[in-house]
Amino acid sequence: MIDCRNIDPGEWRGFSRKKGDTLLMAGFPCPSFSGAGNRLGTDDPRGQLLHNAIALHNKLCPDWFLYENVASMKKEHRDMISELIGVEPIEINSNLVSAQNRARLYWTNIPYHDPPQDRGVLLKHILEDGYVDRDKSHCNYFKGGNLRSYFEKHRRQLVFSKDGLCHVGDADLNGHGYLKRVYHQEGKAPTLTTNGGGNREPKVYAGDMSWRKLTPLECERLQTLPDNYTNHVSNTQRYKMIGNGYTVDVIAHILSGIPDDVTVQRVYSLFDGCSMGQVALHRAMYSFGKQDLLAPDYKYFSSEIDKYAMKVTQANWNATVQMGDIKDVSLYKIIKERWY
Repeated sequence: MIDCRNIDPGEWRGFSRKKGDTLLMAGFPCPSFSGAGNRLGTDDPRGQLLHNAIALHNKLCPDWFLYENVASMKKEHRDMISELIGVEPIEINSNLVSAQNRARLYWTNIPYHDPPQDRGVLLKHILEDGYVDRDKSHCNYFKGGNLRSYFEKHRRQLVFSKDGLCHVGDADLNGHGYLKRVYHQEGKAPTLTTNGGGNREPKVYAGDMSWRKLTPLECERLQTLPDNYTNHVSNTQRYKMIGNGYTVDVIAHILSGIPDDVTVQRVYSLFDGCSMGQVALHRAMYSFGKQDLLAPDYKYFSSEIDKYAMKVTQANWNATVQMGDIKDVSLYKIIKERWY
């Protein structure tokens, strides 16, 4: 469990905590906990990285913290993580602020009052092209079938799930059933994953009995990123890092709960990816009325190992300090490298 009382004062020599508040963010790896992964939790090497984050948290003792992971994890894993961090999680579905169904748990000590307001964003609102074939569906559920039976024969009816997904047919592809699903523009998109290529990207009905994958730009919009934020690397890498990141506006909403008299001087982002957390901080400042959230000379320290994600980070935020692999980051190294 996080306990900042067990700090050796000698470790803090040279580490000043009088320059403003510190924020730690950690979207620790999901595959070890997700229903789409192996659900081995900390028995998986990737899941064990959570303990690296907790160890660093214990040394840094940030004023504010925010951890994120999937809502589909086993209850035993959820309880274990809550005990380690010392708070119960908040569950928020990204479908309130975007066209994506993405339920996530957030462990934080930032004051939280209400979930984001539902903006009513649908898949059609984020598409680069395509059209919606009707204002209302001709029926009320979908059971099997394919694009032809739905759009030509008006059979195998349309389903809107409680999360807003609108599965209208299956593409003629090899692989697992979920890879074949085609979604209508009047509904939400399924959760983006870290896998790029191999037809793993969500598919959308494009008219004339055809379908296409969502483009990287459309996936950015599902995560409420700025358009073309990730266009510094290949499409395969863009899909991967977008699916591996935060929904920016959800994070910005949570960060907006930091009290108005707080100015954050240092941010430590673990498993930073392409610095969606940094986008969220600025979104909280300029779109959520928190203009004084970050000090003018704030410092952002990123722990990341993916070279493509790091390239996107540096292209957008060239003052970001890259700390490398979290397994190699310690308070001693932070002081030695003057990462404060």
